[in-house]
Amino acid sequence: MSESDIAFLSRRSAQSSMSSLPAISCQPDQGEWVSSNFYDRITVQPAPDPARAHDAALVTPDGPIPGVWGRSGLIDETQKSEGDGATPMGAYRILKLFYRADRIALPDLPQFDVEAISPGMGWQDDPASARYNSFVPAGLAADHPERFMRNDARYDVIAVLDHNGAWPHATPNPNPAVPGKGSAIFIHVWGLKDGAPGPTAGCVAMERDALIALLQRCDSQTRFMFGG
Repeated sequence: MSESDIAFLSRRSAQSSMSSLPAISCQPDQGEWVSSNFYDRITVQPAPDPARAHDAALVTPDGPIPGVWGRSGLIDETQKSEGDGATPMGAYRILKLFYRADRIALPDLPQFDVEAISPGMGWQDDPASARYNSFVPAGLAADHPERFMRNDARYDVIAVLDHNGAWPHATPNPNPAVPGKGSAIFIHVWGLKDGAPGPTAGCVAMERDALIALLQRCDSQTRFMFGG
């Protein structure tokens, strides 16, 4: 897929999503946000170019959106291991969003728990840690956290997925993740190398504006089907 094809598809997908945003309302007596127009499921499957094995397509009812996944391709979720560079197959939901408020302004996303990133925040990817596959709040000492504050744009927007007991809160995880079975599986902004998006370490990634537009059509019940 050429750079121009990627840019065109990302713009088209973002414009399509923005042109038909869900009608969201608040029920004052219950304090709940409701919508009948969020996506139920999004299939993430291989893109057609065999020369780029890490290319993916996020297939929505409004059309496909270009994306990328792990450098090692897909792997059965039961075979996933820390650091293997593979994207685990399975159905996942978004638990929480983090974003760089110093760089971007997100639209209102009341259907999600959203938190602005500050220095020191990260994600614990050390299987030996009691906080393995959990959020690391600012100021909490950690041995090997995946830092959210990056010089590049990859973590400008992070959608935390419910893989292997992921815990996106500052409190201890009541159901700890299985050590070594994979951590920090997110949907985030892709990184470009020589004008083309490169593979991830196991996450799914996409162009930033397309990701933001997609999030407006999703809620915490939307299922992301990795591998079809």
